[in-house]
Formats: sequence, structure tokens, C-alpha cells
Amino acid sequence: MGIPNNTEDGNRDKYLKNSGFTILRFENRFVFKQPEYLIS
Repeated sequence: MGIPNNTEDGNRDKYLKNSGFTILRFENRFVFKQPEYLIS
């Protein structure tokens, strides 16, 4: 998956990971044009 785009993303990711969440990043084209890709 992708890497954080900026410092705010990095800070948010660190907070979420420390809270027990897993961060998944997908390209916009998959989210908006091929949502079935995310389900498979």
C-alpha cells in the first residue's frame, strides 16, 4: 500500500497505530473506479 503523503498523515497514522488500528491505503482510482477490487 501507499505511504503517508505529508506530516499530518504520518502523525494521524502513528496515533491510529498506537490505538490498535491498522492503516490501509488505496489509490483513488481503485476506490472510485474499481471498488470491487477492494472487496476481493
